Amino acid sequence: MEKRVAPILVIIVLFIALLSTYAWFSDSMTASLILDMESGTPTVVVLGTGTESKTDYDLSKDFSVDPYRGQEGFKSTGEPYGESEADYLYSIDINFPYRAQAPTNVTFYIKLSKVIIELGASYSRSLSEAIADIAAIMNTTAVGEDTRFYSNSVDSYPTGEGASSFYVVWDNTNNKVTHIVIGEAYVTNCFEFDYWKSAESKVVRNGTGYTSAKISGIGLEYEKEVSNAGTQNYVGIYIGFCGYNSTDKIFNKPFAFSSPYYQGSTYMFYLAAEIK
Repeated sequence: MEKRVAPILVIIVLFIALLSTYAWFSDSMTASLILDMESGTPTVVVLGTGTESKTDYDLSKDFSVDPYRGQEGFKSTGEPYGESEADYLYSIDINFPYRAQAPTNVTFYIKLSKVIIELGASYSRSLSEAIADIAAIMNTTAVGEDTRFYSNSVDSYPTGEGASSFYVVWDNTNNKVTHIVIGEAYVTNCFEFDYWKSAESKVVRNGTGYTSAKISGIGLEYEKEVSNAGTQNYVGIYIGFCGYNSTDKIFNKPFAFSSPYYQGSTYMFYLAAEIK
């Protein structure tokens, strides 16, 4: 069957207060999450639309968020505490409806395609410092205002030879770094992503009935789960604020943006969905 690209799901997580994955970073947090959709042609998968649509999410009510309980997190030496003082993983875990339209059985796929970080008002790193920060996350080096790692727009890649899709955005008018853009090739450096087939009564990640669809996608049976008119289904999505440890083959690398530099930042997650 011809591959059809569905609308892009944009998840925006707004960190209003001092918020991070890590206990030492903040003792309070307030956050909201908003879902928005871009139109697509042909529309074969529509996420979170219709009478079941919900576009404004409250982390304290709608998400599985482990609250901060006063943990120390890490010692002053950088060594992590254990047991009751251990750090905790902050994550986004959501369940929402979508409608699938096709003339036969299909497989539904989602991928985390891009992350844009809008830096908080207190961010004060220079362009060369910001470039050095993201280069370190990529386990590479950059000298000064390396043209491979910055652009003047979130929508335009750097122009230097060997330009990276992981880059900072420099505002020439106000002479400041305003955003960090993380392309698909680098998102696993900083975030874990998972999705699975769910139901109106949510299927919990790692719980009964859970099967990760990261590799296989979600199979949809014609007439029962997908149809010419569009059939409602549910999908669970998880975004963990940690990076992939290639040595241990698990996502347990400390969150790359836990530094106080990033206080008050907004994290925008772009998920591309398709059926084929």
